[in-house]
Amino acid sequence: MKRLLLLLSILAPLALSAQTVENIRVEPDGEYIKITYRIGGSTESQLYNVSLDCSMDGLQRFAPQTIEGDVGQNIRGGKSIYTILWDVFEDVEEVGEVEFFVKVDLVSDDKVSARRTFAGEVDSTTLNQPEKPVENQESTQAQPASQQPAKAAVSESVSSSDRKISKVSYIGYSGGPISPIGVSFGSLKNIGSYLSFRAGTTEVVYHYYESGVYVGSYPWDLVWFTPSIGLTKSLVALNEFRVHAYAGVGYSFIFAKTESDDTANYKYVSIEGGLIAVYKAFYLSGGVEYRYNKDIGNIPILNLSNLHKPAFILGAGLMF
Repeated sequence: MKRLLLLLSILAPLALSAQTVENIRVEPDGEYIKITYRIGGSTESQLYNVSLDCSMDGLQRFAPQTIEGDVGQNIRGGKSIYTILWDVFEDVEEVGEVEFFVKVDLVSDDKVSARRTFAGEVDSTTLNQPEKPVENQESTQAQPASQQPAKAAVSESVSSSDRKISKVSYIGYSGGPISPIGVSFGSLKNIGSYLSFRAGTTEVVYHYYESGVYVGSYPWDLVWFTPSIGLTKSLVALNEFRVHAYAGVGYSFIFAKTESDDTANYKYVSIEGGLIAVYKAFYLSGGVEYRYNKDIGNIPILNLSNLHKPAFILGAGLMF
């Protein structure tokens, strides 16, 4: 009877050491990278510490900070699939070729503890030995840990074109009925930023009266230029389709001139906001722009009410 119990206590760590990290899969999930894996031979009675490291373009390995899911301490075994989500652009600016390393450490096994307690009653000096945690670091090729170096690592790469998540910057057209000429560029990460420049022209007719008597009309040609700056925020990320919100402020410079070379200038503060939809390498945007601080200038005599109405802003362009 003692021999049987002794044999079980010796085989237990061998069986545990044969557990591996199997079937590692890596794929983009919007702005996230999703890593799935299995812990081969694990049971619900076991608890593991799981860590994730990665290497960018063959450089030094580091541990991602913005990760969630089945990673960290006391991850219970026995599940068919484990999932880790990495909010990649919170940690790095761009993603090229990435190698991932999943490492598991067995920290407790209720069944093994119960077996050893029973075995200790028979021969405590022989069988009550502390069991060392199993340390594995594997990838998609599942092999018994007993056949590999203690810290061998085969990694999963996302270097192929359909897995490369590097298009976080954009440039394209931005304009509308009031300001039909414009360009916008920026970044669409979890939280990004942008710059826009829009311009437009129009003619305003000033009707001059003296003592209530109409004297004449004077056309003014207007040209304006509005730079704006703002922030973007990710709202939806579904594989290659993403939606971001944007909001910003701008400052409009309006220059007026008559045929007789009379000049005037006006300045306006503007606010804007809208949505940006991204699919693969393209984006579309739509929003509203509004100017306020009416008639700030050296001769506030022109009726510029059209410039104070909310105006639509449309955009389209490329991701890179």
